[in-house]
Amino acid sequence: MILFLTTRGHQVTVGTLVADALGVPIPKTMALSYDAVLRAQRIPAATVIFTDIERLSPFELLLASELFRSLRAAGLRCLNDPAVVPTRYELLRKLKRAGINPFNIYRAEDDPKPERFPVFVRNDNDHKTAVSDLIQSQEELDAFLAEGVAAGRPRRGLVVIEFCGEPAGEGFWRKFGSFHIGDHVYLDHHITEPHWMVKYGRGLKPPEWLARDEHRRVLANECPEVIGEAFRIAGIDYGRADHATVAGRPVIYEINTNPSIWLPKAQRWPIRDETLAIGRRRMAEAFWSIDSGDGTPIPWEPTERVRLHREALTDKDWSPPRP
Repeated sequence: MILFLTTRGHQVTVGTLVADALGVPIPKTMALSYDAVLRAQRIPAATVIFTDIERLSPFELLLASELFRSLRAAGLRCLNDPAVVPTRYELLRKLKRAGINPFNIYRAEDDPKPERFPVFVRNDNDHKTAVSDLIQSQEELDAFLAEGVAAGRPRRGLVVIEFCGEPAGEGFWRKFGSFHIGDHVYLDHHITEPHWMVKYGRGLKPPEWLARDEHRRVLANECPEVIGEAFRIAGIDYGRADHATVAGRPVIYEINTNPSIWLPKAQRWPIRDETLAIGRRRMAEAFWSIDSGDGTPIPWEPTERVRLHREALTDKDWSPPRP
C-alpha cells in the first residue's frame, strides 16, 4: 500500500492514483492530510510519502519531521524526510553551488542585488506561475518590490530568480518533467507553451514533429544524469523535477514533492498517447517497487510535541472568545 501525506486541500494531485485510474495496475493508494494523521492513534501499514513540504509553516514542518521519525520507528517505510527536503530557495542555491545550474535565486526580503538580469519574482512555497513578468534592471526590481509592499504584499515568502531559458523552436518554449520514485529516475513528458513561463501547456498546438521528438526522448529515457544528482542533493525520494536545456546544458527549475498525476486523456497526436502510456507504465513499476504493508491499522507513538498538538486539536472544552 502507498499512503500520501499532503497539506489540506491538496490530495487532488494524487486523485488519479487513489481512484486506481492510472490505466495500469498500481498498489492500493490512499491520501491523508497531515492534520488527519496527527490526530489519529493508528495509521495504515504502508509506504508513507511525505509531500507538500514547502507548504508547511515552520511549526508544521517540525511536527511533520517528528511524525516522519515516529512512523519510521513504528516500522513503516517513509519517503521524503521533511527535516531534509529543501524549499525552492534552498534547492536552487544548492544546485548553483554544485555547478548544476548557472543561475541564482535571492530572497526578496533581503533587498536582493542579482548578479544578472532579467529576473522574475515568484512565491517560494507554491508551484503557481510567477508573480511578475521579466524584470530588466535593478531599478525596475526595487520598484516592483516596493509597489508590492505598498499594495499589501509582503516581501517575505517571495523569491527573485535570475532568468535562464531559451526557445526550443520558433514560437514555443519547452520544459521536461522527470520523476524520482524510490530508485527509479525517468523522463516522463514535456510541456510546451508560446511563453517563457512554461507551466500548464496551454495556448499552443504543438506540431507533430515535436510530439515525435518527445516520444523518442521518453522511450529512450533521455533523462540527464544531473537530474538524479539533483534529487540526491535535495534528499527527495519521491517527486518530479522540471527542467529544460539552455545553451546545450540541462538546467533545473524546481522539484515538486506533490506533482499532479492527471487522468489519461486522448492527445492531439496519437504518438503522444503512446508517450504518456510509457510514463504511466514506468510510474506503476516504480510504485510496485516501493510498495509495502497491507493497510492494516497500526499504532504509532507520538513525540511529546505531537502529543500536545494533538490534545490542542481535540480539546472539546476550547471555544473561541466572544467579541
